[in-house]
Amino acid sequence: MKKLIYVSMALVLMLTVVNGVGEAALSNNLVLVPEASIVDKTGEISGDIILDDNNTDGNISGVFKLSPWLEAGVVVSEGNASSDLEFDPLVKAMIINEHNYGLDLAAGLRGEDLYITGARTLDYGLRGHFGVGNGSFDDIFVGLTKVLNTRDIEITEENSNNNGSLSSLPPIRASIEFMNGSFNLGFRTNISNQVTADLAVLDFNQFKAGISYSF
Repeated sequence: MKKLIYVSMALVLMLTVVNGVGEAALSNNLVLVPEASIVDKTGEISGDIILDDNNTDGNISGVFKLSPWLEAGVVVSEGNASSDLEFDPLVKAMIINEHNYGLDLAAGLRGEDLYITGARTLDYGLRGHFGVGNGSFDDIFVGLTKVLNTRDIEITEENSNNNGSLSSLPPIRASIEFMNGSFNLGFRTNISNQVTADLAVLDFNQFKAGISYSF
């Protein structure tokens, strides 16, 4: 399973090189909390790895946008036996949107777990998230997101000829959430038009790294 994760992430990175790096747009996701949105493009493939002192867990997921309000896909993860793979369905449907009703609201399914999640834009560039679910979502969950830099940050570096060279840091979105009795903190940025990378700390004792490719 771990080899499958690593190979998939390598493929995503190769696709980044092929497509090149361009102007970035942030994905609408928190760390673990599902957000009230669906994929912007045709679909998305992503891989995540969670690291702690004892073991490494990972999964690969793929979703397709079936309509402006519906997406569906599958997540592949390691089963109880190390050689087994589990395939769980992913479905999310938008119920209302913030433009018309002042609130984004969606309902979804992950495996056998159901959830309802909402989001609303707040003051000071913050966006609030909330929801309720069963199973792995464990009742009520909440979160906040904020884009730390709304524009690319230009960085000037001096070279040996005392000439300045410019590079840029794309927008970074920070997320904090409370879910399953734990606080999680994450950061996400786009490294190309199609590829998003994220890094997070789960309950202050685990690390999570992920990468996704939109098409």
